[in-house]
Amino acid sequence: MVGPKRRNNWLRKQKKLLNDDSTDWKLYVKSDKKAPVEGDHYIRINSSITVAEDYLPAGQKNDAINKANQKMKEGDKKGTIEALKLAGVSVIENQELIPLQQTRKDVTTALSLMNEGKYYQAGLILKLAQDGIVVDSQSVQESPTHPVQHDAAH
Repeated sequence: MVGPKRRNNWLRKQKKLLNDDSTDWKLYVKSDKKAPVEGDHYIRINSSITVAEDYLPAGQKNDAINKANQKMKEGDKKGTIEALKLAGVSVIENQELIPLQQTRKDVTTALSLMNEGKYYQAGLILKLAQDGIVVDSQSVQESPTHPVQHDAAH
């Protein structure tokens, strides 16, 4: 079990990170997802991508994957996904989001409670912040534009 002093130091660091004015939070805003509190915005705190493949002939697949690699190098996320679809690759993106203003408030309140020696209450407030995490999943899956015909003899 982590002691109150260590937990307090950790929480102070989190508060500093969340309230860092040098961070351009607009870069992390998930604009198509409305936060539960008016004026607040969800920000991405973690993201992962999962891929699954269908069989395609090597040449066709390699061309599409090379195109996807080029698009990724250019920072073109949409173009990358489109190229992967042509290669018979489905993509699932999971993003973990937090409501920024509400999380700032919860961390500040929890830190204040810890400073007063109210560790249990601080833990409950931090649990509220944790419960505010939303996982947003988007799946991009489409059959290749030229389906492959398989020889029944093989």
